[in-house]
Amino acid sequence: MDEYSSFTYSNFMQAVGERRLQRFYFPILIGLFFFYLGTFIWLTPMAAAIPGIIGGWFYHRRGALITSGFVTGINLILIRLGLYGTGHFSLNLAASFLVGHLLIVGTALAVGYFREEIERQHRIDKRVQARERHLILINMATKEILEGGDLDNIYYNLITRLTNLVTADHGCLLVWDDKLQNISLTVTTYQADQPQSSLPLHSEEIAIIRSLLEDRHIVFIDNTEQSMQYAKICTFNTIRESTRAAILIPLATHDFRFGVVALAFVTPLSLDREEISYIELTSQQITLALRSIQQEQQIEKQLQVDQALLSIGRALGENEHIGTGKVLQLIVDAARELMPHAEKSVIHLLDEEAQTLFAHAVSGFEEHEDAFRRIGMRLGEGIAGQAISDGVSINIGDILKHPGFIPATANPNYRSLLVVPVQSGMKPIGTISIQSTQYNAFKERDAEILKALSIQAAVAIENTRLFETTQQQLKEVNILYQISRALAISIDAEQLIHDTTELLQLNFEYYYAQVFLIEPDTHNLILKHGSGEIGKKLVQNGHYLPAGEGVVGHVAATGLPFVTNNVDDVVFFKRNPLLQET
Repeated sequence: MDEYSSFTYSNFMQAVGERRLQRFYFPILIGLFFFYLGTFIWLTPMAAAIPGIIGGWFYHRRGALITSGFVTGINLILIRLGLYGTGHFSLNLAASFLVGHLLIVGTALAVGYFREEIERQHRIDKRVQARERHLILINMATKEILEGGDLDNIYYNLITRLTNLVTADHGCLLVWDDKLQNISLTVTTYQADQPQSSLPLHSEEIAIIRSLLEDRHIVFIDNTEQSMQYAKICTFNTIRESTRAAILIPLATHDFRFGVVALAFVTPLSLDREEISYIELTSQQITLALRSIQQEQQIEKQLQVDQALLSIGRALGENEHIGTGKVLQLIVDAARELMPHAEKSVIHLLDEEAQTLFAHAVSGFEEHEDAFRRIGMRLGEGIAGQAISDGVSINIGDILKHPGFIPATANPNYRSLLVVPVQSGMKPIGTISIQSTQYNAFKERDAEILKALSIQAAVAIENTRLFETTQQQLKEVNILYQISRALAISIDAEQLIHDTTELLQLNFEYYYAQVFLIEPDTHNLILKHGSGEIGKKLVQNGHYLPAGEGVVGHVAATGLPFVTNNVDDVVFFKRNPLLQET
């Protein structure tokens, strides 16, 4: 067989195997039936074999049985009606008719079986080719990943291989950030006019990504127009609006989440179960390779611990102006990053008035564990209370066996605990601690690193507090200067009260500020001015307080200032319906 004949045969067999003309099968078969009926009186009844054979070719053995049985019945009816002349064909219903039509049925079945075999062999060849193609591309992709090099090139080659694997039109690699609980675009095969570095996903879309990574099964979207959330994730603002179908491939294991590959198609797409299993196998192999190179990078990072500690010290000294909260968060994050077994870290600060430790910065905790922040530990109580009271580090290999451990929850989900006091000279400030689900997870080296962080934390906290105190004093001086200046030049008492109230609220960022005057006859407290829209509404309503009522009445009666950080603890506090957040 020459090259042209081989090519023609191959194309013919492929068209047959893929049933490319299937939409014409039924009209052709119906046409043959009507043609046979119209020419019955001129042709032999054995011509019924034509629709029978065609039925077998189109619809396999089941179609052969149905069509050949149908035409056999039609022949019997037409002959009995006398529509076929005996001069053309001598009919013996007991022998010739039965044998002839059995031959029709047998021939149609043989043709149907032959067509089935062609399609079955085509499917086998297609699966073998797909498997070989998958194996080649998997090997190429994993080899390129494991060889290392520039990560951008590795990621681009990876997405290119996967795009070619499923013959997608476009693809992009989305990397998951466990800390930020968000996903960012790393590489795409479609060159957008403006490079996209992040995707503004809503909580529902974030939940979809998280669920996809947890389930570790690919998601096939046959119509992106019917799923706008999936469409936004798939397109990531870089793939054209003509996208009609997409595949989301998670790159994750039970304890490792790398990200998601989104492959887009501009034409409708259908995938069978076997093709999906191949893609999932591919994602598993690639995920393991990506995890391997990330582990190598983590090992290299451990060699930079000392340098990182110095860098943290410089960063803490340079960033005191960003506020205590952000500084403390930076420290707890650094504690987790520098110690491989540290899964959670906490900084407790001492409330000097209550002599109680409260968590002010945490890292590694889930959202449902936020109640941990509200739990206080008195000095000498619990491991943290004992560490700050005695001024020593405490390393516990199994908290459940330590007599001084007081669990914050009924079932603590960690076993090892390392606590180091944070002190400024001999003055206790708080503690810094790390936790691990492993037994005896922390060594002496970890304690030394945590001590270094505690020293830097103490300096940073003191510097930040000093900065905040100085800033607060400057605000107070500034507002007093403005009030004094207004007193000197103003002759309108109402305007002075208005300006003073607004300046207090604006400069000190109070939730609400107000000024009451005592009515001489009744001694009731009359609201003269309140900040914001609420204040205007209260003044318009003629708001006042009876003498001695509430915190304001208490201060007016005693002539002494009163300060509280929790009005719910004040028995004589009276809440205003318009100021529910007080």
